[in-house]
Amino acid sequence: MSGASTVATDSAQIVMMDKTLRKIPELFDIGYNFQDNMKDAFLTISGAGAVGISSVLFAHSGVVTMFLFRILSIVSGAAVAMIPAIKSKQFKAISPSAAPDKAGELNRQSFDNDKRLFKQEHQDSAI
Repeated sequence: MSGASTVATDSAQIVMMDKTLRKIPELFDIGYNFQDNMKDAFLTISGAGAVGISSVLFAHSGVVTMFLFRILSIVSGAAVAMIPAIKSKQFKAISPSAAPDKAGELNRQSFDNDKRLFKQEHQDSAI
């Protein structure tokens, strides 16, 4: 039951963000993308493991080859897990101002203020 209450709490927090249900379809999209990514990761890791085991059993390749395939499965699993982060960064790099949010505006304002203060400090120290 603790999993269901966690999902309910998270959903309620998302609804409370803007007091509407507009974010719910986006939440489902995130869930479906996560499910697809986990399937890809499972298939990648299982495939490399299966190739390693079958190479030991049928090709008599030895423990070193199995160890190398195990490392390959770990690295490929990590690479597949990184795909959403890479896609997210590429999307932000392509269109950073497509849909600016309030947090982004605040970050830009504080960055501009910090930059202005930094210039003032260095101008004062140069005099």
